[in-house]
Amino acid sequence: MKTTRKGLREGEIYKDTYERPTCSNCEMVLKKENDPEEVYAVRICPECDRRWKELHWRHGDCARQEREVKIEVQMNSNACLA
Repeated sequence: MKTTRKGLREGEIYKDTYERPTCSNCEMVLKKENDPEEVYAVRICPECDRRWKELHWRHGDCARQEREVKIEVQMNSNACLA
């Protein structure tokens, strides 16, 4: 199963006036199945049943990782000065 980004690049999906992902073949807005246990949601065309993965972004996790990297860089730069 391809990702929605790849589908957009290859022309299988386009975004309509309201930025909703739409199937290029059927011109139907894609429905979304969201399984909380998975890292991705599945976008499905209700007409032709084609499917694409859409990765979830967890903003809290990204922010925490970014802070950890900044702290690590600061620690390394202080060690070089000593």
